[in-house]
Amino acid sequence: MHKDGSKIQRSVFQNVQFDPIEENKITEVETQLQSEGIELPKGWNRGMTLKFCFTGDFKTEQITQNIKRHLEWKNDTKMHILTPEAQHFLTIGACYQFGRDHMHRPLVYIKISLVPTDINRLQPFLTALCYLLTIVQTQMCEPYYVERMRIIIDTKGISLLRLPCQVIKRIIEVTQHNYCGCLESMFLLDPPFIFRAASKIIQSFIHPDTQARIRILGQDEYSIMHRYIPENHLQKIHGGSHENLKVYWPIQIVELQEESIYFSMHDHIEYGDVTQSEDSQCQCTIF
Repeated sequence: MHKDGSKIQRSVFQNVQFDPIEENKITEVETQLQSEGIELPKGWNRGMTLKFCFTGDFKTEQITQNIKRHLEWKNDTKMHILTPEAQHFLTIGACYQFGRDHMHRPLVYIKISLVPTDINRLQPFLTALCYLLTIVQTQMCEPYYVERMRIIIDTKGISLLRLPCQVIKRIIEVTQHNYCGCLESMFLLDPPFIFRAASKIIQSFIHPDTQARIRILGQDEYSIMHRYIPENHLQKIHGGSHENLKVYWPIQIVELQEESIYFSMHDHIEYGDVTQSEDSQCQCTIF
């Protein structure tokens, strides 16, 4: 909060000057972590700490707990190594990347009907999602210019009974805590009535700032996405002009029709072990 009681707002965390309140909180948090013997990894910068300040509501104890939880996740190899079981979910399009919005932010899709309903069988999907998000964040974003992405949730073919709340909660926990400060918006496409009715339960898992970024669209409202996303970057099933994808993995690159004023938008994706890119400025740190 500012001294006048207004809430601090920020969408860019890299290569910018911070507010004095932000600077003080970053120093306080990093000092607290140091006093607890927590060593931040190589390549970590103050902008990354600031992301956790926002998701922790500028409460030092909550921020440090979130960072420690993130570091545990970061060192958990099962969350980052692409096993054949995890790659299967990328191949069938349970989660995939396709296109960018008008401001060059990457678009990430999750097809809920393909997500396991058994919490005990969810891990390969979570690994696939983390692998994908890390590639998007480290190779398709650019510090200062493009630091956020849009998430599009396709709910076609599901009901709340088919997707237990504990599965949704686990997906939110992993993404919200480990890709914080990176969500521009989330479109929830055509959810069934029972899903909408349970939205209050689901929202209890989500940070208030993230809740404000979620928009539910019925099938007759898909054209609203055209305000933010070029039509040729949306598939026909989602109200766009691009042919529906038949191949989801590896990532399918589509060029922006307008010229980028920032940098070349020709994406060259390198696949491999994306677990810990220690010197990355957009290191695995949505939502």
